[in-house]
Amino acid sequence: MYSPDDRSVLQGVTVLVVDDDFDSRELVTVTLQIYGANVVACGSVQEALAVFAGVQPQAIISDIAMPHADGCSLIEAIRSFPSGQGRRIRAIAFSARAREEDQRRALGAGFDRYLTKPLEFEKLMNALVELLQERHENEGAQVDSADEVQEHSATTLPAS
Repeated sequence: MYSPDDRSVLQGVTVLVVDDDFDSRELVTVTLQIYGANVVACGSVQEALAVFAGVQPQAIISDIAMPHADGCSLIEAIRSFPSGQGRRIRAIAFSARAREEDQRRALGAGFDRYLTKPLEFEKLMNALVELLQERHENEGAQVDSADEVQEHSATTLPAS
């Protein structure tokens, strides 16, 4: 789990932060950078989609209520990318809307967690670190399974 004293907990992690409100976006960005994250901050869904492939983030933190296109349309687009990369990314939605239906909509669109504004940074950091650890464990299990299959194949195939 996250410890406020561990300033390197996000070292090497790239996070895409999307929020149309400059102050909120900047506050999340600076906080994540303090903990070692590489942050790419965008003010709109269109901007985030334009930089996504070049950034290849491990996590996305996005506001839901934005003009022109909302955070749900962002995560739906990213989750549907043909490369499969969008399905592996951990995503946290945040919004001033605290209704249960808003949370269900965000989670249904593809976000992994839903937090309400004002953001409590301890909750944000705990959620982000937990999701990244889950991703690492899941990818490790997939790698282990692939290694086991390869090892099993190597021992059962006849030599040529």
